[in-house]
Amino acid sequence: PRVLLTHGREDPVVPFAASERLQQLLQGAGGKAELLGFSGGHSIDPALFPQLRTFLQDQLGAAPA
Repeated sequence: PRVLLTHGREDPVVPFAASERLQQLLQGAGGKAELLGFSGGHSIDPALFPQLRTFLQDQLGAAPA
């Protein structure tokens, strides 16, 4: 399965480099991992919700109601 990682570039709790490393490890193990970095800190930017929804729909094969 594909993995979508999202991470704020200014995250004060978990460094952005941690997600970059996780992506490398997943890909090195043969996985499909995409890292979506965004401006901001530890909370997901609501502007990303459409992209997250599309990713989930693609993975689940579900059409919007």
